[in-house]
Amino acid sequence: MTDFMHCNCCYVLPSAQTTPKYFLTNCYHLLCQQCLQKATGNPVLCPVCNCEMRSIEINSAMDPKLQELFKVSYPVLVFLFKSHL
Repeated sequence: MTDFMHCNCCYVLPSAQTTPKYFLTNCYHLLCQQCLQKATGNPVLCPVCNCEMRSIEINSAMDPKLQELFKVSYPVLVFLFKSHL
């Protein structure tokens, strides 16, 4: 999992929680497992934008096209490194 990810609802970082499961919603928000479980109702609504929500766990078994969203490219790393000098 990449270091730039965080829950879009509670802002917890992957290293700061005990269960490092994160989910991508159909409205492209990232939710930790705890915030996802709090989302209830029929239909289930995203706690960030209140859209009707479906989700998929972010892991190595997800579609390779979706995995690309979570890879940091080399030019981005160079930019981030140079901006901190």
